[in-house]
This record gives sequence, C-alpha cells and structure tokens, in this order.
Amino acid sequence: MNIGEGIKKFYEKAKDMVAGDVADKVGNAAGDALDKAKDVAGDMKEAVVDKAQDVAQAVVDKVDDIKDSAQDDAADVEERIVDSSKPE
Repeated sequence: MNIGEGIKKFYEKAKDMVAGDVADKVGNAAGDALDKAKDVAGDMKEAVVDKAQDVAQAVVDKVDDIKDSAQDDAADVEERIVDSSKPE
C-alpha cells in the first residue's frame, strides 16, 4: 500500500466515524424530541380528559336541575287540578 492509499483509507475511516457520530447525535436528538412530545401529549390528554369530565358533570348537574324543576312544576299542576276539581 502506498502513502496515497493510506491517506485515502484514513480519510474514509475518519469520514465514516464522523458520519456515524453525527447520525448517532441526530438519532439521540430525535429520540429526545419524541420523548418530550409523548410527555406533552400525555399531559394534554390528561387535561382534555379532566375537562371532559368537568363538562359531563356540569351537564349531569344541569339535567338534574331541569328534572327537579319539571317535577316541581308537575306537582304544582297536579295540585291545581286537584284544587280545581273540588267543589266550592
């Protein structure tokens, strides 16, 4: 092997090592970014579920209020009907 071939192999090996290091760093950075995205998505999912539960509870509470009001109104109507059917 002559000096030219030796230098060429040296640069090729150095290039491969640098490219490998860069690829590793990019891969690590991508993995870190993915992990952070998963964490943020998990936090967002939790917040959405909490909000949905709050909204669902508010709807249940409102329906209960409407039901109670309807029952009160029905009782009032029933009382009026009974009162109006009594002879005076």
